Amino acid sequence: MNERQRARLTSIQEEGAAAQWQSFVAASGLPLFRLAAAIGHLEEPFGHLREQRGGFYSSVRYVLERSLEGDPEAKAVLRDWLLSEEWRLARTAFQGGGLFRSYCIENAREIDAFKREHYPWEVLRPKDVIPFSDLLDSLLLPVLVREGFQATKRRVTPRTWRCSVPLRGETLEVLCEVTQRSSDLGMYLLVKGFQFRQCLAYPFALSGCAFTAVDRTLLAKGLESFTVAFSAIAPAVVRACDEGVRAGLEVLDVE
Repeated sequence: MNERQRARLTSIQEEGAAAQWQSFVAASGLPLFRLAAAIGHLEEPFGHLREQRGGFYSSVRYVLERSLEGDPEAKAVLRDWLLSEEWRLARTAFQGGGLFRSYCIENAREIDAFKREHYPWEVLRPKDVIPFSDLLDSLLLPVLVREGFQATKRRVTPRTWRCSVPLRGETLEVLCEVTQRSSDLGMYLLVKGFQFRQCLAYPFALSGCAFTAVDRTLLAKGLESFTVAFSAIAPAVVRACDEGVRAGLEVLDVE
């Protein structure tokens, strides 16, 4: 981002220019959403994820699998889930989004059983956080390095792990953190100059991340499951972020 573009972004924020800000958010966020939607519909080259649960949040995966089994309600829920996010970004005419929450409430017992069987790292919520940087170094870091992230830029504290790569004059960063109020490990994509922050699992049909950071066995199992799935889509994720940065910069170049 050059000085003129940075000044333009600051001006939009300070003046409360809602329309221009929304255009910037949509332009920079839609490429990653389109990837998430393609994965949610299991379009090629992501058809292999039919047999791979890693990456997805348990409730999203439950809806996806019921949809694949032909459940008409689950199909409607998945469609509503994806279209509502598109509306949020692009302000299209569709304003749904409530079906997913209602479906999860109505099927809470089944989803909980599904989670306990296939995503046990989401279940436990203990108190004391264990060291986790070595697991990220061995599992996630090699995947990121293949996409140009710099291992020498890795930064670690007891509760955070960061790795970054230059992207069109900005910095694309993967942040893994356990907050002071949580014992769960969250993972995020950040473009700081754009005030862009999105869950690293977002491309998996708008999934979130929840890895308990106390039980080392479950944490290792969860991270391995995630990184195996993420490694297959990592090139597409970086391309989508690059496209989002490019599109956002183009919006800032418009007077």
